[in-house]
Amino acid sequence: MILLILYVYALYAGTFYSFSRFGFFLSRNQTAFLLLSLCGVMLYNLSYQNAGRRLSRFRYADHLQVFLDMLLVTVLIHFSGGAASWVWTLYLIVTIEAVYLLKRKSEIWFAWSCGALLYGALLACEHSGIIRNIPMPFVDPRLAGDNTYLLLIWFWVAILNAAVSVVGFHLMSVSRGETLQLKESEQRLYAFLEYAGDLIQMNAPDGRFIYANRAWLSAFGYQKEELSGLRLSDLMHPESLACAIEEFSRVLSTGESGSLDAIYLSRDGSPVNVEGNLSCSLRGKEPVAVWAICRDVTKRRRADERLYRMAHHDVLTDLPNRLLFMDRLQQLRGMANRTDRCLAVLYLDLDRFKSVNDTLGHAVGDKLLQAAAARLTASVRETDTVARIGGDEFVIALANLHDAQGAETVARKIMKALCAPYQIDSHELLVTSSIGISVYPEDGHELDELLEKADTALYCAKEQGRGCYRKYGDLKQLREGAGPKTGLVSRGVAGEEAASGIPGN
Repeated sequence: MILLILYVYALYAGTFYSFSRFGFFLSRNQTAFLLLSLCGVMLYNLSYQNAGRRLSRFRYADHLQVFLDMLLVTVLIHFSGGAASWVWTLYLIVTIEAVYLLKRKSEIWFAWSCGALLYGALLACEHSGIIRNIPMPFVDPRLAGDNTYLLLIWFWVAILNAAVSVVGFHLMSVSRGETLQLKESEQRLYAFLEYAGDLIQMNAPDGRFIYANRAWLSAFGYQKEELSGLRLSDLMHPESLACAIEEFSRVLSTGESGSLDAIYLSRDGSPVNVEGNLSCSLRGKEPVAVWAICRDVTKRRRADERLYRMAHHDVLTDLPNRLLFMDRLQQLRGMANRTDRCLAVLYLDLDRFKSVNDTLGHAVGDKLLQAAAARLTASVRETDTVARIGGDEFVIALANLHDAQGAETVARKIMKALCAPYQIDSHELLVTSSIGISVYPEDGHELDELLEKADTALYCAKEQGRGCYRKYGDLKQLREGAGPKTGLVSRGVAGEEAASGIPGN
């Protein structure tokens, strides 16, 4: 920029003198030398501009540039009147350049001394006639031979240049110190972000990734150079995308902090659960980025899921336990009230299961329970619930029944499935079951009441010879003297077993 201004002024001054009454005062040789000097300066400055990295390897490259610029200023002073030239002010600009390029105080004084010595040498050579003085219009030619003027003008240029060196060095020292502190602060902040244990990411308002720290890159399997091509939607699990985008948009629009609880997809497609906080970076009042500081909670979520399953499922059969069964039963009761349908509870156990444990051992007994649980699950609908509540006792909740006859149909299906032979290790086992049935709302409205009445019906079935089912409603009718004349045994599968050759227990 400085060279451009200098060339514009030289063109203006040359044109002015050419059309003035003074005429252009430089000879062709002098003009050619001046133009070559300016072209030389342009060339080496362009080389510094384009090859700065290579030139920076040389220790004194900046010193050489300052010296060459000082030499150019001296040449310009000579061709613009020598002692009478006002171009000496360019020394101040080169001094400022030296203050910017050179770091140490001794180097600044080197630049000042170059300017002072070159200017003094020019004045001395012109005064002694070694270099012919070029007379300038508007200037008294006797100034070039006046010792007092030459000494005063040299001292004025030297001392003013020294003052600029001192003030410039002080200001640059302060600026460099502040810049260094800022740079160190940025480096500390960058190191803190880079090596933090949390997952830290920065996204542009359009979702593009601007930054992610090492923990984030490691968690999701990406390289830093791959971030520029990623957007938030590329990594978000479909289940979390809508909520996450909505929260990001809210943070951008309001500038308030937000929360993030989402599932990301790593590079290999595996889900990563994260939770954390969102904050908005503003430039003025315009949002420029959203920061997310998260934690990888995948292992914790899996542990929570395992704990929840252990708390709500039977360890041996993986069926729901009593706690989860009562919760499901409550939901099914609400559904029955809304749809005006029946709900049935089946309470069952395996007949003489204790003898299996006593004769064949608990390992065989456990496998028998697992096999029975699988048959029970296969015998009911997905909307029904099968649970193990202890030992060989199971309960089943049947929903959306038209009437109690539907519960009896399922009970017969279950008994037939359970009495089929079991192949456990090297043993073939034949086991029957007894079932008690209670129906909502006929037999009660409370959940514990329904479970208790189904248990009562189960014990009645056992008293009647096992291998059969009983409804609590029928027991109530019998107590009132209005029971069916066919007898309770008719509701079992003893007749079916006899016909098929399957022995009872």
